[in-house]
Amino acid sequence: MNNENKEIKTDSEKKSFKFWHTKQRKKPVTFKEKVIEFFRQLLFAGIAAFFIITFIIQNTRIPTGSMEGTILVGDFVLVNKFIYGSSSPKYIPFTEVELPFFRLPALKDPKATDIVVFEYPGDRDQLVATERGVNYVKRCIGTPGDTIEIKDKVVFVNGKEFWKPTHVKYYKGRIGSYLKPVPRGLADARIFPKGTHWNEDMVRW
Repeated sequence: MNNENKEIKTDSEKKSFKFWHTKQRKKPVTFKEKVIEFFRQLLFAGIAAFFIITFIIQNTRIPTGSMEGTILVGDFVLVNKFIYGSSSPKYIPFTEVELPFFRLPALKDPKATDIVVFEYPGDRDQLVATERGVNYVKRCIGTPGDTIEIKDKVVFVNGKEFWKPTHVKYYKGRIGSYLKPVPRGLADARIFPKGTHWNEDMVRW
């Protein structure tokens, strides 16, 4: 009886061992087998990379200089895609041919001061963007329902002055008669001596 129990236990252990240890693949020997194994691993790596880039994390390049001081043109950043709800590909790779797509549920919604990456929506008067699949990187300053105002180059959200980033820069317009000074009450670092209460129009504040 003890021997039978012992044998049964041994068989059970053997089954458990087989369950946790999968059968090893035969090591490729011939040139043909090595080529097949290479492309097999390449295919698996491509599928894994496609899944990660599409739904989890992706690197993108900064296309514009609107956030210089924080990030520069040409910088590469890693984007967390699933936190705001990643989506399946919208276009056939390397083309602008649209594809049916779906979006996964978001873990949270964007909030003010977040740096977000989004697809370029086109200019103000365009219904459809002329360039598709182009990613823009910007800082979120408002969410649905907020009222945004710009007074003398100062942003107000819901009537309150918005937080200023450490490396904030102000657009000065084109060269010539379109040149615009920095907001009133803010010293221009280019005016000598530094901190002088004058602007480019020689107006004291």
